Amino acid sequence: MRRLRIGSTTVSRDGFAGVRIATNNETLCIDVANVDGCNYLLYTHLHPRHFPGTEKIDVRKTVSPSIGLHRIEPGDTIILGEFTIKAIDAYNIGEGKEVAHPKGLGVGYIVKTNDITVYHMGDTDLVPEVLDINIKIDILFIPIGCKNVLCPEEALEVVKSLRPFIAIPIHYEDKSLLYTFRDIVQPYTQVVIM
Repeated sequence: MRRLRIGSTTVSRDGFAGVRIATNNETLCIDVANVDGCNYLLYTHLHPRHFPGTEKIDVRKTVSPSIGLHRIEPGDTIILGEFTIKAIDAYNIGEGKEVAHPKGLGVGYIVKTNDITVYHMGDTDLVPEVLDINIKIDILFIPIGCKNVLCPEEALEVVKSLRPFIAIPIHYEDKSLLYTFRDIVQPYTQVVIM
């Protein structure tokens, strides 16, 4: 597993869309299947590639829009140990068709710890709530796989709006999307591939 360390915070990618954020003392995990070593579990929504099932998690240390001890909605802010977490809307724009992620199903998370701000966008399209974020993002975990999430060209608009110091693509299978994303966003951020 590749890791990126900034000061006393380490971030790493874990699986298709999973992320681990670790301090010297605690680890917060988002959308991971393997929960070993996680002090806190955050799930953006409960689709299979993001959530391992209730039998594999401890609901007492779980945050999500629909299960866990801490149920969260867009706009909510909670503190878990060394982490301050703000939930942001994450959804698909329907335009008259059925969508995989209707508004209200999922969220993204902005996590602050040790003066580092990490944003895991969840499964979302290019929606106004994302472009309205007025928080300096240091590390952006951004979905680029096109199917029910952003395509690289839409992800470019997010990067241009948020101007993260580092962007880490997640939620893709076709590596040509990864290379397209890397090539078009480089003037606006540093891309780290994990």
